[in-house]
Amino acid sequence: MLPNKGLLEFNGVLMDVAHHMPTSSRAYLEAGAMSITMGNARQNYSRVGHRVPRVYLRGHRHTGGIFNDGSGIFMVTPAWQLLTRYAHKVVGDSICRPGFGILDWRGNGTGELPATKMHIYEPTETKPF
Repeated sequence: MLPNKGLLEFNGVLMDVAHHMPTSSRAYLEAGAMSITMGNARQNYSRVGHRVPRVYLRGHRHTGGIFNDGSGIFMVTPAWQLLTRYAHKVVGDSICRPGFGILDWRGNGTGELPATKMHIYEPTETKPF
């Protein structure tokens, strides 16, 4: 079991795995939040002389996404369920789209970045009253 943040290595690729990340109230800036989080983490690892991970996994944003800059991958998982009356969303305008992400190393050599895939459930449109 991992704590709130941990390092994993798979197929020679170091991964930084954590629960939280910043969100954005603007859908068109979601990739920016991923890029900023990955860039900040890279700089913090580098400036203390630690090995810099190439894959960053995050959850808890409820809007899934993948950002790839050719040298690294940032994946944030989507919501794990549809919104219920007991939930509270930080970004009120977003629509919960449950799903999961896949990192696929099949056929890769050691140290190669995985292929990525996001499987998303698209909820049906709500009918007006």
